[in-house]
Amino acid sequence: MIHGLFQYICSCPLNLNLLLTFLVLTGEKQVLKQLEPWCELKDKVVLVTGASSGIGKEICLDLGKAGCKIIAAARRVDRINSLCSEINSFVSTGIQAAALELDVTSDAATIQKAAKEA
Repeated sequence: MIHGLFQYICSCPLNLNLLLTFLVLTGEKQVLKQLEPWCELKDKVVLVTGASSGIGKEICLDLGKAGCKIIAAARRVDRINSLCSEINSFVSTGIQAAALELDVTSDAATIQKAAKEA
């Protein structure tokens, strides 16, 4: 039963808090130990590509809740601006997330320029 529940949680969109709670309650120390680096990301700067939807968006939200500084990169600027506004609402002062228009299929020079702007 516990193994099936673990597989179900892992198949859902990333929800780090739920997964960590499950692991603590069930004593899954081996898996929990592998996730410890996620728990130590507060104030780290993280660049997430594909941030406008799906897994990229969910990762941004979870990392924002964990206290990371996020650069949300994607082609759809309207969506990443909305995402950054949501993440910035997690904190009372300052900016926690910034949007970066980026197409990772672009040539290397374009990607390097975007990285410098970030």
